Amino acid sequence: MSHFPCLLPLSLISLALLSGCSRPMTPSPQLETSSGFSIIGGESVPPDSPLQAHVASIVMFRDEDPNWLNVCTGTFLTPEILLTAAHCVPEAGRNDLLRVYRSVDIWKDSVSLKVMGFIQHKGYDPQKSYLNDLAVVRLEAPQDGVKTVDYQRSVPSMPLTWKFLAVGYGRTSGRTSEIDPSGGAGVLRSVELAADFYEPSIFYFKAQISNKQGVCTGDSGGPALYSNVEYDRDWIQSAVTEPQNRSVR
Repeated sequence: MSHFPCLLPLSLISLALLSGCSRPMTPSPQLETSSGFSIIGGESVPPDSPLQAHVASIVMFRDEDPNWLNVCTGTFLTPEILLTAAHCVPEAGRNDLLRVYRSVDIWKDSVSLKVMGFIQHKGYDPQKSYLNDLAVVRLEAPQDGVKTVDYQRSVPSMPLTWKFLAVGYGRTSGRTSEIDPSGGAGVLRSVELAADFYEPSIFYFKAQISNKQGVCTGDSGGPALYSNVEYDRDWIQSAVTEPQNRSVR
């Protein structure tokens, strides 16, 4: 029996991928990074913010290296199901390598939520491209206080330039140090960005990453949210952020 009986096929979700800096996050000070620019430039999300109820941190571990971990972000589709990026989950069947945290600061939260299962998009192939880099994660039990976000089921009509809110647990800098080996990852933040290129046929858009603002490692799987006043909805998820090479898919 499927662990995801209520989900629509992921192919029906019109999502894009938003990029910034690269590589997984690890607490080891020996982490190497090819990125040398400061990014994000947003604000920490307070615990009582409505944004905190929309997302959670998804952390992946490795058996062979207890000091390695990869921080990502997920968005609640239901009180027990999170939408994230496919590269944020391990090989099939390894639920024990995933932990989910709902705190705005995972380093101060020792309580993790148990994962029942996860599914990657069937079209995901990391060797070819980052298209279809989508996955859903199901928790063992529904969570109280969750606020789900409407997601785009069809290609919307958007202006040439439009603003959205990127939300995630990513780094605040492309560099790490012995003082802060995480690079600032693990704390929920938000930043307003502008899309300056849009291809409606495949819902592809490019974000302006400038003025030391953008997304980075740890924001993968997080939402790009925009307000839809016309339909009286506070937020609609229009993208899953993908910090990889500063392009958007």
